Formats: sequence, structure tokens, C-alpha cells
Amino acid sequence: MKPEYVSLISDEDMTILESREALSGMIKRYLKFLYEDINPEYWFEVRVLRMDGSVKRRMFKIKHIGGAVDYIIKEMDTDRRIKGVYVTINPAGGQKEGSFTNDDILEIVNLPIDVDVFHNRAPSEIEVSVAKEAIKKTIQRLFGKYNFKYMLVFSGFGFHVYLKVNPVEVGDRNWQAAFREVGRELADEFERALKESIDPNYAYLVENAVDKSVYNPSRIMRVAWTVNRREISGAIYEAVSKIVEVSGTNRLELKGLIEKKLQEGVTTQEELHIENRGNTKLNSEEKDALVEVLKKYYMPGRRHNLILGFAAFAWHRGIPVEDTLEVVRRVYIETQDSDPWEDRERAVLDTYSATLKNYKSYLGKGTIWELNRVLHSYYQRAMRKTRDKPSEYSVTSAQRVLSNDFDLLEWLIERTSDITKEVDERSGKVTYKVSFTVETVGKVETIVLKNKERTDKEKMFYSLNEDFMAHFGVYIVDPLSIRKLNKQEKRKLNEVLAKIMLDYYSFVTRNAKEIVIEEYEEVKNVFLDIIETEVFEIVKIDELNSISGDRVDELFRKRIMIYAENENRVYFDPHLLEYGSDIRGFARTLAKFLHRMGIIDKKTWREVRRSKSLKNGRHVYLYYLISDRFFDFLEKENAMKPPIRTIDEYLNEQEYVDLDEIIEESVAA
Repeated sequence: MKPEYVSLISDEDMTILESREALSGMIKRYLKFLYEDINPEYWFEVRVLRMDGSVKRRMFKIKHIGGAVDYIIKEMDTDRRIKGVYVTINPAGGQKEGSFTNDDILEIVNLPIDVDVFHNRAPSEIEVSVAKEAIKKTIQRLFGKYNFKYMLVFSGFGFHVYLKVNPVEVGDRNWQAAFREVGRELADEFERALKESIDPNYAYLVENAVDKSVYNPSRIMRVAWTVNRREISGAIYEAVSKIVEVSGTNRLELKGLIEKKLQEGVTTQEELHIENRGNTKLNSEEKDALVEVLKKYYMPGRRHNLILGFAAFAWHRGIPVEDTLEVVRRVYIETQDSDPWEDRERAVLDTYSATLKNYKSYLGKGTIWELNRVLHSYYQRAMRKTRDKPSEYSVTSAQRVLSNDFDLLEWLIERTSDITKEVDERSGKVTYKVSFTVETVGKVETIVLKNKERTDKEKMFYSLNEDFMAHFGVYIVDPLSIRKLNKQEKRKLNEVLAKIMLDYYSFVTRNAKEIVIEEYEEVKNVFLDIIETEVFEIVKIDELNSISGDRVDELFRKRIMIYAENENRVYFDPHLLEYGSDIRGFARTLAKFLHRMGIIDKKTWREVRRSKSLKNGRHVYLYYLISDRFFDFLEKENAMKPPIRTIDEYLNEQEYVDLDEIIEESVAA
């Protein structure tokens, strides 16, 4: 069965695609921007990705751009086998078998910013327009005052910004690590400015949209004025990548920024590194757990970034490369990644050879914490083989903390295996229970961090540090080493420890909130499932008093919600909440979630309950939602809203059905 094709290409753009002369001129304009004023004897690669995952590549000298354009147009065949056409955006030294790697690239001449706005969905015209204007504003805000030269390209599903750079020679692996750090900082700054520039109603478009992983020298980017095909929900959407604008004259001076990063110590070494001389391997449970963690974050626009970060993380933790590849391949297969496997594999192998330090900026503390959480048993096995005195990691000295020779915050985070948040419903008092691994005894202990947000920082530090000390009997900072400090050093140590403990407290509370958010996400999905599968329709009335309790009971028994238009409420049968009974505390958590979203105006179902009397003297109870916010919520979540009809339409149908039954009974008689 052939897939359905959906075209997002305008008639105007199609006219250009169908004219060889016009198309050739457009593609030449793109390539000449990339390689202007570059040695014509240097090379670049054209890479064609097909829908079946296969790759075709060819190298061209810069002086043969015309031949490259002819090749690109030829490969853009009419039977829709091409997924996309890409080129290396920085020049290489010579032709070779296979693709260009980072070591083949001679100079950095372009710095890209990849804004994958629409990820894996078809954009609307208004969304494209809003995103484009926000990106233009961001470019002017960051680059306009310097009159930097740039090219803005709309890829069909996102935007690419190319910033021209004064050519800088590519260096060794440390240099490349520093280059990546500079690129990611630029991407971070662009993302912050973009969030401030976009219409708040469309802020969701730019959430995590800027790719931080495009800063390897051999980076390839999609060629402007070629067709971009993406499979979305079983259909293949076709869009055209095209240049939006080219502007500016000056070039960014990158060399000094990279040298500064090198001076700051962005190197390929890391303090906390497990050499794993015993070649300890992951067991099957650890591999399964890593796959599940990575799958949570493996999404369009972040996949390459995640793989690079995980590969670097694995190298520093001494995980064998074959185990790392196995985990990544399983994630690749189970998420049905459509990009070529060889690209993912090369990302792992290149990262292993580069031994990057900067995996933290690729992954983020939350992801690192989850990875460490599932690797505790591996760490214990590996450390036993590589450390004569594993206890040295359980106690550190005041001098090491003051000399920055030991990352105490990372030490704490890596040994945190679980976090739970508890709220006293009466007093509102919050406590965070932290499960903490004590390596010296090989067991997990739990401590309680009390919520002391109303105290000053100094009291916060002492309360937290005392909790650790009192519980473990193993001090984070050896008391004997503190005695050797003078007054000034002791004061400095307190300041440093206070900062570390506050950062750790922030880490605990942030991740505890993420636990709550995950619970909300679960109940939200169940709630949407109930609305879509258990509610047959919605009957609209003026207000609840306009129908009897028996009519309400009848509608509820038929799984119908009641929309009281004048009251701005949707009433429903409380028994609907029983469909989520397999989730602990489902109804209570759902009420909190809906209150947080503004869909109910009280915190509990009892507070949003009404009753109607029945003829037999009993009562029927109803819960209600705020109708306009409820309907907006369904639309935002792209949920299927039950059909709505008036009470008169409903009653007419009941009378019609009753008449049919009477006729059938008469005929039978």
C-alpha cells in the first residue's frame, strides 16, 4: 500500500521547482553564500538521503558549484524517493571514500543555528508567519547592531540561520570541543532571545526548538530550494526549503572566542572519570533501564544531541563502546528513528575518540541524574576493580572543596537515587525525601530535607548539612580537615558549602516537581481517554434547572455530558472517574491538575458538586467543569471532542425511537 502524500508546496514555489533554469539559479545562490571567497580548490560534499534510509554522496570542488547544482537537480527525482539533499557547510581538504569527518574539514566559515520549530508535525500558515517574524526579530536583536552577514532559510518544517564567520582553521580535538561550546552558547543565547521575541500565544513553538548539537566542523545542512519530505502520522508531507533573506556585510570573529574557551579549560579530560581497567560490562537490566531513560528524551530536534551527550557520558563512566552502541541501537529501533543508522553510529564512535568533556550541556542535570540512578550497581562493580580505596569517594576534605579539586555538587547528585515530595494537606508543609547511596557500605539510605524556604541562606545551609551528617555518620566534609583552616578559610568554606547545598536543594526540589508533573501527565492522558472513549456525546441546555433530575440520571446512564450554556459549565457523572481507578489517587490528582489548568474553580470534586432530586426520593450527583476552558483544553491537546447537540434534538430522537418500537410491537402482534 502506497503512503498518502500531502503537499505543503505553494503554486508559486512549484513553478520554480518545475523550471530547471529558475531552480538552478536558486540553488546556486545558496551554495555561493556558503562558499564565497573560499579557495576554489577546496571540496564540499553533497549527500542525498532517501526515504528507505539509504544514502548517496558525491564530492565537488568549490569551483565546480555548477556541476553540484546539476547533480542535485538530477537526484531530485519525480518518484518521491528522496527525503532530502544536504551539503557540508564548511570546506574540506580533498576527495575521499565515504563522508567527510571532522578531521577532514579545513576551516570553519559558517556557523549555523537550527530552529526546528515544528518538529514532526505539519505547520499552519499563521504558525510559520509568527515563527518567521520572531526569528527575524531575534536576528536583528543579536546580530543587527554588528551588521553580521547571515542567510535565513525556511526548511519547510523549521528555520536555519547561517552566520558568516571569518575563516578559522580547524584544530585538534580540544579545539573542536571548545568550538562546540562556543556554538552551543550562541544557540542558548538565540533561544533565550527567541522566547522573548515571539508572540506569547505561540510560545509553544520555540520550546526546546533550537538544536544545540549542530556544532561539529563536518556539519551538513539541507540545501535550499530542494524538497523536504517527512513522514507524519502515516502520511508523507512534502515542503520546499527556501531562502527567506540574506543580509549584512560583517563576519563574526570566531577565533578569539574559541581561544578563550581553551584558556578556560574546555579540554578532553575530566576529573570524575572511571577508567574501568577491569572492563566491567553492563548487565541486561542496566541496558534496559538506560534504553527507557533515553527513549523519554529521544525526539526530533534533540536526537543527535542526546546521542552525542550519552556517548560522552558513557566514555567518562567507563562503559565499553560496544555496550554503548547496543543501547543506542535499541533506542534507534524502538523509537523508529527515520535517519540513517550509520549517522547515529558515527556520532557514538566519533564522540568516543574525542572524549568530550561537555556532555553535561548536551544532556542537562536532570537527564544525567536519571542515567546515574540506573547505573549504581555498575558503578559499584567498576569502582571495586579500579579503586584501591573506594571510601575516598565517601569523604572529602575542606581543602579539596576550597581548591575546586572536587565537584561536591556532582558527587551529591550522582549518589541521589530517588526523590519523593510529600505535602501535608492540613498545614501545607512540604518535605523532600531523598534516597542517597552510601558507597562505603553498599546500601541506600534515605534522608529528609525539610522545606525551609522562609529561612535565610545560612540557616538553610546548616540545616541541610546537619541532616546529612546526622543521618550517615559519614561527613561530606571531614571535620578534622576543617580544624586545620584559619578563620578566613573557614568563612570561605561556609560560603562555598552554602552555595553547594542550596544548589543541591534546588536540584532536589526541581526534580521533585518533575515527579508531580509526570503524575499530572499520566492523569491528563487517562482523563482525555475517558472523554474520547467513554463519553458518547454532549447535550446542550440553557441551565441545569431547565431539566429534571430524572432526565439528568437518564443522560448519565447513556454516558452523556450536559453542557449548561448560560452557566458556562459542563456537568458529568462522577462514575466516569472510576475508569482511572487503576491509578492510585486518580480522582484526587485529576482534581488538582484540572484546578491548576483552570478547568475547575475549586480544589476538590466535593467543592464542584451539585445534586438533583429524583422522583423516587433519591438524588443524582453531578461534578462540573468550566465549559469554555474545558473545550479550549480539548482543542489544545488535539483531543476528539464528543459531538454536541441541543436537548430538543436529543428529545426528538427519543420520540422517534419510541414510535418505531410501537410500530414494531403492533406488527408483531
